[in-house]
Amino acid sequence: MENAAVLQSQFIPERPGKFQKMWENSLIFRDTVESLIMIRNGIRQQNYQSLVFRKAVTRKDLENVFRLRYDEYMSGNYIDPHKHLDIKERTDFDCQSLHFIAHHSRVIGGAKLVIGRTFPMDRIFPYLQKRRPLNSAELTRFIIKGEDPEDDELAVAFCALMYEESTRAGIWDWFLAANGQTLALLDKLGIHYRILGAQRMYLGSRCQPAHIDLRNFGEFFRCYPSVNKIFQKKN
Repeated sequence: MENAAVLQSQFIPERPGKFQKMWENSLIFRDTVESLIMIRNGIRQQNYQSLVFRKAVTRKDLENVFRLRYDEYMSGNYIDPHKHLDIKERTDFDCQSLHFIAHHSRVIGGAKLVIGRTFPMDRIFPYLQKRRPLNSAELTRFIIKGEDPEDDELAVAFCALMYEESTRAGIWDWFLAANGQTLALLDKLGIHYRILGAQRMYLGSRCQPAHIDLRNFGEFFRCYPSVNKIFQKKN
């Protein structure tokens, strides 16, 4: 931690809607393997006193993320429980992915960025493999389980962390197989994306391939001043 580069700033969502009170938080980015964002908030009705977002690198964190994925996809009947007797959802691509976790006394979120020339979505959208940049990632398993289903600011913090880790690794393009719910969330957050093809069944729902260019994150970040400082630092 002695060599950690620390950026502290306020995290104040300015989008109109349910959460219009000013949050008092701190974002801390560390140049260590445990790069994280901590959000402190004492005014939310949900009483989130300390939310922690970080890369999942320890065995415990990874096991918790796999269990979260199992619970989420089991509740939607997307996976066969007989193939997951250890009550964890794993894939062959986990070993080539950056994993992320969010928790507040319990695990409330997870996501992963698959890195490499082959993505899980290539099985459904094979024509994309030759079209995407060499240094890109597939965003998948993006799950937020806060106490409030409208808690979109949690997704914003997750996006900020994944942006930081992606661009640090030289990755400026995300691809995803997005269902209607995911696209609606991106629209609500103000994250611009480009649809790349027609709908197909993927992970139990109808999804469309989409591309997010992190170079265009400026408009999204300008809605959230603390995150905008990160964008300006990168550019």
